[in-house]
Amino acid sequence: MYPTITSCFETESDEAESMLSNIQEFIRKKEPAQTDSEEIKHIKGLIRRGEAKAAARYCGIPEERLHFLDLPFYETGRVKKKPLSQQDIDITVDLLRSVKPHQVYAAGDLSDPHGTHRVCLKAIFEALKECRDDEWTSDCYVWLYRGAWQELGDQRNRDGGSDKPAGTGQKAPGYFQASIPERPTVVSRPR
Repeated sequence: MYPTITSCFETESDEAESMLSNIQEFIRKKEPAQTDSEEIKHIKGLIRRGEAKAAARYCGIPEERLHFLDLPFYETGRVKKKPLSQQDIDITVDLLRSVKPHQVYAAGDLSDPHGTHRVCLKAIFEALKECRDDEWTSDCYVWLYRGAWQELGDQRNRDGGSDKPAGTGQKAPGYFQASIPERPTVVSRPR
């Protein structure tokens, strides 16, 4: 049937009760702009992972094909994140070289109030620059999807045909925009 709350949070009942007590105490005393506690960061991460897994299931993507990077720039426990670092880019390069994707999907709503979507997209583009000599990049496209903060217009593939990215198997009118203008400077092979 449905998983229990303790299994969702990967913890035993006594540990969950203790965690709940610690979180309630922390929230009661939390100051404005104070960094979240480790328990709160852990739960927020589990919630985000759960949302991503649910979206993947809906799209027919098996869970074993999901990758959570836990990029250092994001792991602050604050609204304001750290600047993108070479470590963030290296983690992204490692994943890209491991997977050798034909398609990369990234948030295209670059006006998100926290700036994380812009930083994540920059990490992808910087990583792709480092991978540009890898053979797999000659057939790799970056697709930007709509997000909650800024809607993209109704986009069509450049051939004027299908309203879905090749190979998705799902109709996605207006939800994806190929970043083909970025492609020559990001993933093209040197001549």
